[in-house]
Amino acid sequence: MTSILVFGESGQIGKALRRTQPSNLQVKYTSKNEADFETLESVLNCLQLEKPNIVINCVGYTAVDK
Repeated sequence: MTSILVFGESGQIGKALRRTQPSNLQVKYTSKNEADFETLESVLNCLQLEKPNIVINCVGYTAVDK
C-alpha cells in the first residue's frame, strides 16, 4: 500500500486534507513537534522513520513580517 506523509497537520490545508481524506489511503499527519521545518535534521529524521512513498508539504510560515 502507498504510504503518504503530510507535514503541517495543524494548518488550514493540513486540516482540510484530513477532513477529505479517502478512507482507503494510509496517511500519516505530522505536527511541528514531530518534524520541525526550521531544522533539516528533524525533517530528515521524520522521513527516515516513516519512509513514505508520497510527501505532501502543508507547512506554512505565517509571521512573514519577522
